Amino acid sequence: MKWKFKTSKKDTDHPFLNLYVVEYEVTKDDGSIRPDFPYFVASRNQKDEELRINKQDFKRADAVLVGAYTIKDGQLFLLLERQFRPALNHDVISFPAGLCDKEDKDITTAALRELKEETGYIATDFEMIVPPSPTSEGLSDECNAVVICRLLSQGKDNKEEFEDISAKLYSVEEVKALLADENVIFSNSARLLVLYLLERFKNK
Repeated sequence: MKWKFKTSKKDTDHPFLNLYVVEYEVTKDDGSIRPDFPYFVASRNQKDEELRINKQDFKRADAVLVGAYTIKDGQLFLLLERQFRPALNHDVISFPAGLCDKEDKDITTAALRELKEETGYIATDFEMIVPPSPTSEGLSDECNAVVICRLLSQGKDNKEEFEDISAKLYSVEEVKALLADENVIFSNSARLLVLYLLERFKNK
C-alpha cells in the first residue's frame, strides 16, 4: 500500500497530552484509493506543527530512561524505582526516567537531572545504548532514548508533589526474584534494560 499524508488537527486541549486526528490518502495494492483514511495520535506536543508526522524529526528525544548501576565488592547492583502509575492503578517497577526539556544541551543533561530529582543520585560514565526511538508507534509519536550510567554518590532527591516513587539498589539476586514474581509489573523497556545489564555485567 501507499500512504500519502494529508492533514493533522488537534482534537483536545490538555496541558500534558493531547489527541490529534490525522488523515491519509491510502492507495491499496489493488489500485483502489481511500482518500480520507483517519488515524488518531496521542502526543505530548502542544502544537500541530510540532508533531513528528509534520516535522519528521526522529533525533530528538522526548524522554530518557536511565539504567543506573553500581558495582560494590565485585557485585552488581541496579537502581530500580517502584512508582504508582495512575493510568494502571498499580505500582510499576522501572528505572529513573523523565522528560527532556527543550533547553537541555543533550540527552545526558536530561538524564543527570532526572536521576538527581527522583533519587538524589549523581552518576558518571553515561552511555547511550538506544538512540531516540518510537516507544508506542501504534498510538503516539513519542520517541525516547535509553542510557546507562555508573552511580557515584547519593544526596537528597527533589521529586514533584505527586511523584509517588521509591528508589532502591537491588542486588542481582533481588532483581531476578522481582523478574520471576508474576505479581510484580515491570515496564516493557525496564525489563529489557534489566536483562541487558545482567548480561553485560555477568562476568564482572
